[in-house]
Amino acid sequence: MTAEELNNSVALVDFVIFGGAGDLAYRKLLPAMYRAYKEGKIDKTSRIYCTVRKEADFENYSKNVHQALNNFLYEGEFDAANWEGFSSMVQAVMVDITTRDEKWANLEQLLQADDDRARVFYLSTPPTVFGICCQNLHDQGLITDKARVVVEKPLGYDAKSAAEINDTIATYFTESQIFRIDHYLGKETVQNLMALRFSNILFEQFWNFLLNLLILPLSINFCFPPVQAACDFGSISSLRTSPSLPQVDLVSNCVPSVISTLIEWFNYTFA
Repeated sequence: MTAEELNNSVALVDFVIFGGAGDLAYRKLLPAMYRAYKEGKIDKTSRIYCTVRKEADFENYSKNVHQALNNFLYEGEFDAANWEGFSSMVQAVMVDITTRDEKWANLEQLLQADDDRARVFYLSTPPTVFGICCQNLHDQGLITDKARVVVEKPLGYDAKSAAEINDTIATYFTESQIFRIDHYLGKETVQNLMALRFSNILFEQFWNFLLNLLILPLSINFCFPPVQAACDFGSISSLRTSPSLPQVDLVSNCVPSVISTLIEWFNYTFA
């Protein structure tokens, strides 16, 4: 299928990135959307709304996105022609996620300009505001049958907070509308661990030796005061939960007796 044929087959979508001026948006989300646009996987009349809180971010948003794409795309990916088209889709919107005021009405007006479009709400925010964001989306009447919400794991800081966040999101979205993802497990290096662990003869023998010799658990208390913010807002919290545990599980397993067992285990682990 050509890029033009693919473009004609995709649905019109309004993307809303809450936390549009954050590191995740600049480093991962917008570069990924630029690639999708360049490959014809996003309809050229779709729209990408990125919420910001600061006036400076609002006024300089196009410039900031341009700089981010130049910094975080691979060499040669960025070009002026595609940037012109992509930048016309991206629009900053002043919204305070936790405060439902007239700024939310502005977002509503933008989205309701075409109610037939699918809507994807990407919560690029700390998990502590997932609930209030979903509530404000509901109270503002922005959740339609075609709406989807994307949240990144880890959801919360323990089993209790994770359950509370899940229950709050489920109050406003059906299960089929909720996408819980972990972009870290999509990294090429992590995906290649399967081949490194089971296909490389040198590493295979070394790993078997270590597994038979010793498994040393490490217990590290991350949350002392100097790095409390890192624990609360992602860098350490994300590392020590969902991404790290499947990798430890993967590299510490013995070779399955049959390949179907390996496939079933892989699908279960990364489902």
